[in-house]
Amino acid sequence: MTLIDDYFNTFTAPDGWTYTLSPSYDTYNRFFCLLSRDDRSFLFIGRYDGAWIWQRFVNESGSTDFSYFGAYVSTEQLPYAPNISTQWIYGEWYDYDFCEFNYGCYVSPEFYAMPAIPGDQWQFNVPMDEANLIGKETAQVGIFKEDGQFIQNIGSAYLASGCFSQMYASVTIPAVATGCYRLGMYQPPVTTCDLQFFYLIDAPTFLATINAASPNYLCFGIYDETSSVLVEGFATYIPVEGLTETDIVNFANTIPGMTAFYNSEANYFTFTWDYNVRCNASYSMKSYIGDVDASIIEDIWTTSAQECVCNDNYYLYSLSNIINIDASDCFSTMLEFWSDNNSMAEGFEYISDWKQKVRIGLNGGGAKPVIEENLYRQSNGVHKRPQNKQDLSVDLHSDFLDEETQLALVDATRHPYLVWNQKPIFVKGDIEVATIQDFTTQSSFETLAQVKFQALIQGFQPKNSSCLTC
Repeated sequence: MTLIDDYFNTFTAPDGWTYTLSPSYDTYNRFFCLLSRDDRSFLFIGRYDGAWIWQRFVNESGSTDFSYFGAYVSTEQLPYAPNISTQWIYGEWYDYDFCEFNYGCYVSPEFYAMPAIPGDQWQFNVPMDEANLIGKETAQVGIFKEDGQFIQNIGSAYLASGCFSQMYASVTIPAVATGCYRLGMYQPPVTTCDLQFFYLIDAPTFLATINAASPNYLCFGIYDETSSVLVEGFATYIPVEGLTETDIVNFANTIPGMTAFYNSEANYFTFTWDYNVRCNASYSMKSYIGDVDASIIEDIWTTSAQECVCNDNYYLYSLSNIINIDASDCFSTMLEFWSDNNSMAEGFEYISDWKQKVRIGLNGGGAKPVIEENLYRQSNGVHKRPQNKQDLSVDLHSDFLDEETQLALVDATRHPYLVWNQKPIFVKGDIEVATIQDFTTQSSFETLAQVKFQALIQGFQPKNSSCLTC
């Protein structure tokens, strides 16, 4: 029961939803989990009899009252009937069905595993509403097994200034065993805090205390109040003639993260220190007399303690479709596409020279040069020298893709900048989507399709020969 309670508590309810966990210890232990909002509620009832069996109910009114189910004693096996003693379930709860929790993930046979090769540098846009990233400004990108087990971090994603609907993700495909994986957007546990300490002190009092301690050292440090240890300290020698206001300010401003100021009119010092500390402890900034190693001899002043409290939960926001990492793949190619600076094309946002760069099963054939002559004459009737434009025409076709990838590829080919296999290309004519027309048998690829189009590889220069096939 405790494990189930801990498992449910690892999840965060979506905005607008609340959940309630109610364990029931009896002859047969039961567990009630309620997920509700104003207009709808879901109830999961689990009963343990050698193994956990779960039944789920739905309520269209958003009711949070499931006390009626207490009428069922623990010795009564699931499923609970939609009515008992001719009365409908209290609060209009409707029997939904049994639900099974599997350790693996179901994968439809009709999917396209996007190819990847270890070492690939990918860039892509992540729609925030589809990836459960609304309200986030950054996220980490990891590589996961098919069932969602985390392997390692491979990049990060961020919300660019001026971009409101998508995050930009950059990743490096890792050297892992050949097989199917998923990319995942996640947030690792927070382990540190950025704290800011501030202290104001009368200058004459501070100087008198410091110079009276000569020939020791003036020190500034961050102190862990929870463990009673000095986290880090910085020291400067106090000469016989003493330190001046300028000496103290100059020394303090050499400490990383610290800003010191001396007000000559009001005759006081201010010290501000931005410092990153570990979680679950309290810290203070202090000035003290110390030795050459900045060990504490005598405190001069100490700020009030600040606590660093972190949320150490691990959040998995979303997982991608399956990608197939195979170092021996020699048929897929890289495709890059983008638009002009700070613009939107085909629903994708591009800011600060951002581009999308992914690997896809896209192959070419039927290459042939295309030469176009530009012949015109001036207003006086004199013909100008012909100018030739030479491109290489190639017929491109993709692997059999699922609908989402088809749409993404068609969108990509409409971008003003398109680079295929490190060659800039221009899509000529229409883009065809070829589907399988087999109605006699149920094909495992009946919902997949190929994308076909003709492209011109720009700036092609054929050999200096009249024989194009030599």
